Amino acid sequence: MVGGDSVSKGDRVMVISGQLAKKGHEVITIDGQSNLGKAVQLMSKKNIGALVVVDKQGELQGMLAEREIISALASHGPSALSAPIRNWMRRDAPTVTPDTSVKDAMATMTSARARHLPVLDHGRIVGVLSVGDLLKSRLEEKTQENLILMDVARWPRAAQA
Repeated sequence: MVGGDSVSKGDRVMVISGQLAKKGHEVITIDGQSNLGKAVQLMSKKNIGALVVVDKQGELQGMLAEREIISALASHGPSALSAPIRNWMRRDAPTVTPDTSVKDAMATMTSARARHLPVLDHGRIVGVLSVGDLLKSRLEEKTQENLILMDVARWPRAAQA
């Protein structure tokens, strides 16, 4: 594997490890016992749209995203901010591994209606990717493909000249 790309049958497949190499491995976590208000403050301070919820041992318990916060506030009003995160977090948060292809990660996000994916390597949280991170990756990939196709299209004319 070179630069986060895996070569399979001549095709370059972009994988999650490559995205983490570009983005970084920082993961902002919060304990499920913390209250929703603390989570909102942390998300605002870090300018992020989701938090990875972990237990005391650092094991993944779920995800808390803007969607869950809106739902909590809509159903319980401001009093929701004093409730524990575990009451609102998404427990069935989909995950990927560093070897997952970007295409498969996007499919997982779509089918699970998730905007953030924790990346687990042998059960350890090694990163988080957002839908924006993956869209940026796909755009870079398609831009590179376009440049290659433009070069190929010009090649026969350059060879004839």
